[in-house]
Amino acid sequence: MGESVVAILKNTLVAVTGLLVGVVLLGGLAPPPDDPWYAAADALRPDCEVMFIGPSYVNSQVFPDVVDAEAREHNVEFKSCKLSRTAMKGYEIKRELSLVLSKSWPKLKLVVIDVTLGADNRFSEKNDYTSRILRWHTWDFGPWYLNHIWGERFKGNPKFDLVRRLVRHSSHLVVNQLHVGHGAERLAALHDVPERVPWGYKPPTTKKEKQKRKRLNKKRVRTLLERRELPQEPGEQADRGRWFRELRDEVRLHHVEADALIAPVWRSNYVSPGFFPEADPPVVHAFNDPATYPRLYRHDAHTGSEHLSPLGSHQYSLLLGQALAQRMKQLQ
Repeated sequence: MGESVVAILKNTLVAVTGLLVGVVLLGGLAPPPDDPWYAAADALRPDCEVMFIGPSYVNSQVFPDVVDAEAREHNVEFKSCKLSRTAMKGYEIKRELSLVLSKSWPKLKLVVIDVTLGADNRFSEKNDYTSRILRWHTWDFGPWYLNHIWGERFKGNPKFDLVRRLVRHSSHLVVNQLHVGHGAERLAALHDVPERVPWGYKPPTTKKEKQKRKRLNKKRVRTLLERRELPQEPGEQADRGRWFRELRDEVRLHHVEADALIAPVWRSNYVSPGFFPEADPPVVHAFNDPATYPRLYRHDAHTGSEHLSPLGSHQYSLLLGQALAQRMKQLQ
């Protein structure tokens, strides 16, 4: 009995020693990753007055120069900038906001947060244990996730999908927080590839393709308008309001105002005002309404996916410039 205990202690000591040696060696072989995303944010800090932050709907569809020029047409001057990551949502965007705003933004007056994807935290299996995914699996993520469990967009059987996600998130959290995660992040950074937009716009070239695109677009517009008339269900949609209030509170800690932005997608997303004080409701720029923004729902304004074409993105940026010109007048 005594010999077996001694053997276990010896094996444990060897394992711990090996782990420590491995961590030290890893630190020398693979230095901490230098994410260019943060360097890009630093370059924007001196001049940016209106920040757009969010997923690909910001990256590919918001043109700051067009936004600024359109605002000038409405007698309002400001310099806008954008920060984005593909599929940025949920806890990641909350954490990135906190990190980015921890530095000085001397001219920043407004942060416009794209909340289209909501508080969902699902990520592709091909991104397991990559540096970006590991980075936001901190101890704070655990209780936050449980508090926003209904903000998840489940697939298939909700109970089965929930258990599966809990296991995946837990494994990422443990790997990251046991310092092995830092090693995993460093190793992952050695083979991480730069983010790229995972789609490309290919305009229809034949009459048949154009007609097909028009029919599909007409059907989608009709479906979206019908969905907007239906009572909103609790759950993922409603939790978007709770999530945005947290994001707004985070931004306000830095004496800056925050607005929500919903891109012109094919879903009836909304931000529930029920989580906000009546005297301080959320400011939401919701462009997912074909009746109000018909130019954004023309057949040539959208790609075959949720995203806008170059033409649609230009129109979107013009409308953003008009909306933010009015908003900045209110903030003066």
